[in-house]
Amino acid sequence: PNGVLNNPPVFRIRGTNSLTLSSYPLIVIDGIVTFTGDVSQTLAASNVLSNINPADIESMDILKDAAATAIYGSRAANGVVVITTKKGKRGRARVAYDGWAGWTKPTRMWDMLNATDYMTIKNEGLTNIGASPRYFPFNDADGKPIDTDWADVVYRTGFSHSHNGSVAGGNEATTYFFSFGYTAQEGILRRNDFNRKTIRFNADHKVNNWLTTGVTMSYANELNNASQNSGSLPGAAFASAGAGRLALSLPPNVSPFNNDGGYNLNGNAIGRMGNTENITFNNAKQILDFNYAATENQRVIGNVFAQIRPIASVTYRMVYGVDYLFSDNKNFYNKWQGDGFANGGTAFSTFGKNKRNTFTNTLQFDETFFSDHSINALAGIEQQRSVYEGFGLSRQTLTDDFFNVIQGGFNTPLTAGLGLGENYLASYFGRLSYDYKKKYYVAGSFRRDGYSAFAPGFNYGNFYSFSGAWDVAKEGFFAGATKVFSSLKLRASYGKVGNIGGIGDFESYSFFSPGQYNGGATLGFSQAGNNRLTWETSKKLDVGFTFGLFNDLITGEFTYYNNDIDDLLLSVPNSLSTGLPNRIFQNVGTMFNKGTEITLNSTPIKNKDFQWTTSFNLAYNKNRVTSLVPGVDFITTATSLETPSITTLNKPVGYLYVVESRGVDAATGRRVFVNAAGREILYDHSAAVANRWTYRDNGQVAPAINPGLDQKAYKNTNPKFVGGFDNTFR
Repeated sequence: PNGVLNNPPVFRIRGTNSLTLSSYPLIVIDGIVTFTGDVSQTLAASNVLSNINPADIESMDILKDAAATAIYGSRAANGVVVITTKKGKRGRARVAYDGWAGWTKPTRMWDMLNATDYMTIKNEGLTNIGASPRYFPFNDADGKPIDTDWADVVYRTGFSHSHNGSVAGGNEATTYFFSFGYTAQEGILRRNDFNRKTIRFNADHKVNNWLTTGVTMSYANELNNASQNSGSLPGAAFASAGAGRLALSLPPNVSPFNNDGGYNLNGNAIGRMGNTENITFNNAKQILDFNYAATENQRVIGNVFAQIRPIASVTYRMVYGVDYLFSDNKNFYNKWQGDGFANGGTAFSTFGKNKRNTFTNTLQFDETFFSDHSINALAGIEQQRSVYEGFGLSRQTLTDDFFNVIQGGFNTPLTAGLGLGENYLASYFGRLSYDYKKKYYVAGSFRRDGYSAFAPGFNYGNFYSFSGAWDVAKEGFFAGATKVFSSLKLRASYGKVGNIGGIGDFESYSFFSPGQYNGGATLGFSQAGNNRLTWETSKKLDVGFTFGLFNDLITGEFTYYNNDIDDLLLSVPNSLSTGLPNRIFQNVGTMFNKGTEITLNSTPIKNKDFQWTTSFNLAYNKNRVTSLVPGVDFITTATSLETPSITTLNKPVGYLYVVESRGVDAATGRRVFVNAAGREILYDHSAAVANRWTYRDNGQVAPAINPGLDQKAYKNTNPKFVGGFDNTFR
């Protein structure tokens, strides 16, 4: 998250479950497995979940344990979020509208030096190292000293509003729900806007006593706009064009504009005005005014179904679902400064099509025998085809300043690229559950998935779960406790699920590219595939109980879970003698997540006029990496910051490693670092390069601090506890 509207959320269910693949849960909308993540190819973030109008959602269930998720097989390791949209009900047509409007603004802004104080402190620092002052006041066109608050240039108070309407109703045969929605948001960063338009139509029709048909269909159009550099830290942390950084770094004694009204520029940087030292940062105002990024998405999600009930206990259901997502992305970097300066201006346009078709057939049996024995059985087959097609264009060297799109104003030819991808998932699944007197419960589920990205012999996998529950409150011996415990149910489950999120469609295949060797045409490896590649697997154990107190005035749930994750996909070095690319993906790593979850709910007040509901939840998770690539003890994760995130054996994923600093040496004003040997080293930026690093104890020249060698484990970046508390009044 970086302050940009519509940025995809970090969505984790019971911790991080992979090192290289996605840890994002599976999202199922009205039975359709949908695309997730950020499909934008610009800095205008594009969270595909935002295509769903929240006003259309009837319910959202989060499935965590294997008993609930195993039916989704190879895609369920990260949990499953099941979203059900609203449907019509029998009766007169009901028309509804809701809307809201509001303002957003950054709060708790930092206190920055004004121009006078800034110049005083900068010049004092220069004097302390024997240099002459370099920062001086400069008057604007009205003769007043310039004093720029760059936060006002970068940030704003944004206005947002949303409107939703619906019509729902039906009769004995047909029910319907129609809705529309419009949302417009202005972000706290200038040039950052989000607009969404949605339409939904859901309908069910009972043809006769044994046949029911229906449709759910939604269309969404959303436009995400941002300055190319409106993110808080695009690219490197020290990038000169990041708006969030510029608000903190630009001197207050320079203005975005010259006194003649033009932009204050000095080559690829802001002009220095009265200062005698060049400023290496870009002019934030000019960047925000000229650079831009835009992503427009159009999406259709829907299904049609037919349901046949030849007898009361048997139901056959056939569903055909689609998720079509079309993305149009545009970037422009101006030629005067910033990321487009070196190329005289640059424009990009990319187009992407993600299409997914799913065909599911299920047969369900549900019957109660002799009043006490209930059986529910489900069997099904499913086929899913996902296709991606995209192409991109770029041009450089802007000759006509009127243009800021790729179609005109550039004197270089178009550079084009094309991307294609396709995968299939074929599945067979079943579930069987039994209960006796609604007191004792046992269930099992099984799914066999075949995935086209894996080579024959490794492209099918089996996933399963077993579960049981005991409603203790229904036992005769529990009667004496019912004054306190209105309900008590114990449960346990175990199962195996998989993760394929993020695996390339052709990851198991080897590819060649043309080249030359000794003057002749030849082929060389461009990808070394692994034909033994398969999915990551999670073995999940859950034990817990639910309870109610004082006639369910208070209800709650406690769960202990353990998730052992095997076959993590990691990049393994190849021997140079093989003649292959130097790394190849293999299933080699392991880790685990274990923890507890507590949920409490209460309704202190409930009557015909007023209801107050309160809820509290708290979760603890422990994550450990137990094995990596043989002979490798850690993996460094590159970040835009100078501090790396490292995954190492017997520590959590993404542990933070830093070089220790002990503040500033009072005698010299130099920053104090500690190297791997524990010795304190001073840093003097004003000294010659050869003399910048010295030992604090004797003043002798020391080796420069090396972040890779001198860093040490600092803190776990994963939260130990997460929780929440809310109140609802109706």
